[in-house]
Amino acid sequence: MSFLVEQGGLLLTWTTVITAVGSILLALAVLWVAEKKSSNIYFAMVSVVLGLTIIANYFSFTSHYSTETTLFWIRIVMVLAPMLMVFVYGFAISYENVLYKFSLARGLWIGGVGVLASILGILPITYKDVSFAENGAIIPETGPGLMVVGIFILPTFIASISSMILNAKRARQEQRQKINIALYSFLFSFGVMILTSFVAVAAFNYTDLVPMGNIFALGFVVLITTSILRYKIINLNVASSLVFVVVLGVMLFADIFSASNTEERIYRAIVFLAAAMIGYQFIKAIITDTKRKRQLEYYSQELRGLNEKLKRTDAIKTEFISMASHELLTPISAIEGYLSMMVDEKIVAVGNPKAEKYLQSVYKSSNRLARLVADLLNVSRIEEERLLVEKKAVSILEMLQSTIDELRFKALANRITMNYTSQVSGQDALAYADSDKIKEVLINLSGNAIKFNRPGGVVHLWAQVWPTQAVQQRYNQMARLAVNRPEHGDGALKRIVSQIYTQMVGDKQMVIAVADNGVGISREDIGKLFQKFSRVGDWSTQEVQGTGLGLYISRAIVEMHHGRIWVESPGEGRGSIFYFSLPLAQYSATIAQLDARAPHNKNMKGLARMGGGPAAK
Repeated sequence: MSFLVEQGGLLLTWTTVITAVGSILLALAVLWVAEKKSSNIYFAMVSVVLGLTIIANYFSFTSHYSTETTLFWIRIVMVLAPMLMVFVYGFAISYENVLYKFSLARGLWIGGVGVLASILGILPITYKDVSFAENGAIIPETGPGLMVVGIFILPTFIASISSMILNAKRARQEQRQKINIALYSFLFSFGVMILTSFVAVAAFNYTDLVPMGNIFALGFVVLITTSILRYKIINLNVASSLVFVVVLGVMLFADIFSASNTEERIYRAIVFLAAAMIGYQFIKAIITDTKRKRQLEYYSQELRGLNEKLKRTDAIKTEFISMASHELLTPISAIEGYLSMMVDEKIVAVGNPKAEKYLQSVYKSSNRLARLVADLLNVSRIEEERLLVEKKAVSILEMLQSTIDELRFKALANRITMNYTSQVSGQDALAYADSDKIKEVLINLSGNAIKFNRPGGVVHLWAQVWPTQAVQQRYNQMARLAVNRPEHGDGALKRIVSQIYTQMVGDKQMVIAVADNGVGISREDIGKLFQKFSRVGDWSTQEVQGTGLGLYISRAIVEMHHGRIWVESPGEGRGSIFYFSLPLAQYSATIAQLDARAPHNKNMKGLARMGGGPAAK
């Protein structure tokens, strides 16, 4: 008997029991609990075959001078060892794989050769006989088959280790750590087993180190268990429940044989069967719940991935629209300019009334197209945070008068009366804003009031100073209508305008209103406004042309000024009032500090407009 067996018999026994039981429990836990993928199945097979190999190896060197028994268990080890390497190789090329693709032909080839090596291991050509020295050491009589089996085992193990090393180099940080733990456990356990059970025996006919394989195999169980606990590869609640049920079942089963009579034995057998059925259902329920949770996590990850993909796609789309709109705006503006000289300014005489009519139709169409391209370009600049906003103290009264002067001829053409009143003066009449951008908002709202009014109607503009709290309350009334309709929602602009801009500043704000007595807006349609491409009601699609982007752009501009924009209407046919608020100039210092914290793009530009020239670029 070897020195290790003689001096450490109890240690070897407990090491063998812990390693064998631990390996089989790991296999059961992975098969029952973990995801059914190739690497987990290979790992379970590795664990089962390792547990059986450890048991066979233990009996081979504790057979108490029985040559037949010792030879039998040695041959069992030789049968199991090649199959163990087949599963080790399968695990190595499938675990956290980023480098290799599974090849069915290669798998069948490795498996077929492994089966042949296992068959060879049980034949006398590998181990012919054994004898014992005076000190109990095993003296094997080996044949050429041992060398053949070793030629399969050693290269397969080296190929497995090499593939794991190469795979780890290509993997991400967490994947690399998982692969390294598996790599160390293989080297620590299987490497020692190969050296002690094959290399030492085949090369030097030395068997005293064979028990070392059982001791080092415990490292496989310890390291893999550590990896499972660290990376939560399997659900610990399920694993612990499984261990508890198995241990309880083993204890109840063993208790059957300690009964003193047949009746008690039958009673204990019934208790064991009942406990086994209850334990099975218990584990089954936990596993089902775990699978559902894992599916939810998987779907959640898939949704996150799709969301990120959609964000990237949206960014590409926005960049494309920006580029395309910029390239389209200049030639369209030029076409519009030449048509304007022919139709409006009569610089070139057309002569033919029908041709003049056609040119007027082309001019109107080019005007609408230019407006659409300009709006698309402005939307892309807003969403890319490239819209240049230069704020200063501006007079609201001057802006109201300028808006009416600019739209006067359009109003007269539609037989609409325009006027304004103001209840502000002095410092309260000064807002802190970019006059160019706010003028765009006023033109857009007033232009809509003219378009959606009736002949003989009135468009009235006015300005007042309100408490900031009152502004927020009135805005919230409209916002709730949008929130209650998830298909459009109130939060669309919050994703493109920094939340820093949406902070309202000061105790009071300037409120500007554009009121009309036109077609009005239904309560349902109010919730659809201020969204991209939103045009509500039959009149918006049949009688009036538009891009559906004006209110979207207006809202972005107002919110970039720390204001709010909303609409109120008694209903269809009863007119509507569009409101927007701006901070007063007296809060300019606070606003400047806030704006400095907002994200800014290096390539900032102003609003794109129709008609060519610098403003259109």
